[in-house]
Amino acid sequence: MKNCKFIDLHSDVLTCNKSKNEVVTEIKNNKKMGYKSINAIFRDKMSLDSAVAIANYYWGCGVKNIAFEDCCYEDFLLKDGSDKHAVKENMRLLVSTLKKFNPLYLSLGWNYDNLFAGGCLQNGRLSTYGHTFIKILNDEGIAVDCAHLNEISFYEVVDLAEKVLCSHTAISDIFPHKRNISYRAINKLIHKKGIIGITAVGHFLTGIKGNKKNYESAFYEHIDGFLQNFGAECLAIGTDFYGTNALAFNREDYNEVYQRTIYNLQKLGVGEKDAKKITYANAENFFGGKI
Repeated sequence: MKNCKFIDLHSDVLTCNKSKNEVVTEIKNNKKMGYKSINAIFRDKMSLDSAVAIANYYWGCGVKNIAFEDCCYEDFLLKDGSDKHAVKENMRLLVSTLKKFNPLYLSLGWNYDNLFAGGCLQNGRLSTYGHTFIKILNDEGIAVDCAHLNEISFYEVVDLAEKVLCSHTAISDIFPHKRNISYRAINKLIHKKGIIGITAVGHFLTGIKGNKKNYESAFYEHIDGFLQNFGAECLAIGTDFYGTNALAFNREDYNEVYQRTIYNLQKLGVGEKDAKKITYANAENFFGGKI
């Protein structure tokens, strides 16, 4: 392929341990080379004010491809107590606050149950609050990310959300891991015209740990498994750069990811048209040119 072009559905670069100047320089340099990332602000234990401050800074520096990972900011949602009407009003205010940054997607939680839904390491379900939150996102035209949900919450969210994706995951039929989703779940997302990003997190890809070659080989095994079952439609890549210490590549380097992916897709017999779909076109189509 003559021109390099790549879109990563999920990077944690905005909350990594680099300086803000380094992060901005890295994102802008990648963009010049044709590599774009959706930069998620991972809540962890931060308050809504802290997340907004991060978004404001990078937005002001020209970083526009922002998403919010785990939007259950209980410090804000429960600031007026547990009265249901107050919580629901705070949900609307929360979405209104985040919408200023034109987020490409929001996710309901991380690995554990919260006010909205069940995380992949626990057994909770989509709550009444979660239903309301998704309906607000539907009204605002904001995509819902299903990454980190457990199976039952995943299906409940996919049924309810009008625009839905799973930004960074792997396939449980290839390697069983609680963070992965099944072929059945992928099929459900495809029927909703969603998009799925295969992640580069080695622990989700294979049980053979600590070897970059094994991780990378497994990364392409998951891509091939998707292709064999569903073709290239709806398939993308969500590396989870800066969100793991078990990366399938030598470092957070999009040029390496792109070149290695094109090389390995060719080895798998994937044509140029489908390679473009996987590396950027499916993401572009899903987000309607917003990225």
